[in-house]
Amino acid sequence: MSKDEAKEAEFDCGDAAQCIYEAFLGDVLADWRLNGSAAIASVRAERPHDYLKLVASLFPKEQDVRTNALESLSNDQLAARLSEVLARLARGGAAAGWRDGEAPASQSA
Repeated sequence: MSKDEAKEAEFDCGDAAQCIYEAFLGDVLADWRLNGSAAIASVRAERPHDYLKLVASLFPKEQDVRTNALESLSNDQLAARLSEVLARLARGGAAAGWRDGEAPASQSA
């Protein structure tokens, strides 16, 4: 950008800080499109510890890992799910030979 273009752009912008921010991000994006993948490969090869830091920084600091999908359900929701499962078992279980909580003869030990 020439000095004249920069002067003209100066008058198109209401907030100087916002203009600088947008121009900077535009420049970073243009550079990234040209050199981003090569930069990643270079960091991975030459500074693997920094590469791992970068990858780790992309993840949220706190991850909500649930080992049991039922943990977040209220007692009423759990009771409704249990009733639904029991009803399905009653319909499907009878068809498969399940009765009174006992496995069909082909499945018993």
